[in-house]
Amino acid sequence: MRGWWTIGSMDTPARGPILYVLCRLMRPKVVIETGVAAGVSSFYMLEALHRNREGHLYSIDYPDPSTRLPTGWLVSYALRDRWTLTLGKSSVKLKPALEDTSLVDLFLHDSDHSYRNMMFEFRTAWPYIRKGGLLLSDDTNVNRSFSDFSEEVDRKPVRFYGLGAIRK
Repeated sequence: MRGWWTIGSMDTPARGPILYVLCRLMRPKVVIETGVAAGVSSFYMLEALHRNREGHLYSIDYPDPSTRLPTGWLVSYALRDRWTLTLGKSSVKLKPALEDTSLVDLFLHDSDHSYRNMMFEFRTAWPYIRKGGLLLSDDTNVNRSFSDFSEEVDRKPVRFYGLGAIRK
């Protein structure tokens, strides 16, 4: 049952823990995610950054007006020192966030899953991802955008429970 407490799909087995492990192993300095909702993915990544004692997560979210709880309500206040949350549409907020951070180690798309928005985010983020960095996308089975973008940049994607990754 989903309702006012909806936490999204990152709580399904392995997705959130995969983000945690990736952040622990990669030790990213800069992580950008689009789509926060309750903050499941944010929590996992912030916990890893906290344990790494380095890195910062920049999140962009366009809140669902029917949700009664604030964006990122699952994220503990103890983890928020490594978190910058920007409210607004990624079509407006993503490019300035990327320009402010310069190089990105890990980018996660989990906002509007329309083909158009996903391709916009992938194409906008890709030039800012450092060599060896990762572009991740949740819900890669929603449309062909992740596959099409992977072909566009000549990268072989890896998928696990709807979470997709390509390495730059």
